[in-house]
Amino acid sequence: MTEVHNEVISLSHGTNATSAGPIIEYRASDVSLRYDHQGENGEIEWTFVIFREVLALEVYDNSVCSVADIIHSDEIMSHAQSTWLSQVLEPWRQRVGWQEFQHKAGGEKRFKHYQIYFDDVCCVRVIARSCAISETAHDTH
Repeated sequence: MTEVHNEVISLSHGTNATSAGPIIEYRASDVSLRYDHQGENGEIEWTFVIFREVLALEVYDNSVCSVADIIHSDEIMSHAQSTWLSQVLEPWRQRVGWQEFQHKAGGEKRFKHYQIYFDDVCCVRVIARSCAISETAHDTH
């Protein structure tokens, strides 16, 4: 299946100059990914990327990232369709996707394949219901 780029989520601070990030935390089916960058005043600041209702998370060292994983440092790519999304949703459909509350919550169409790349560090792929960007930690959980 060909990956369809349906949305680009812009980051106000690129992922190409992080020194301590990304730092990834999984809690209660949500993933918080944070990375550092230098603010206008020269101090270290953090950007938080919050993925809700996560079904899958993959992190690859830069040395094994594919060409398709390397995207612009100021964006997150969102795919409504991809091979990986289909592979993850297949067992989800069989195990819980048929339940009425899942259909009421939007069914399988609510999930997307997100990807973010950190120059010379790693690439991160996530299957989740949503993705949001925050400049403050209190919005993460």
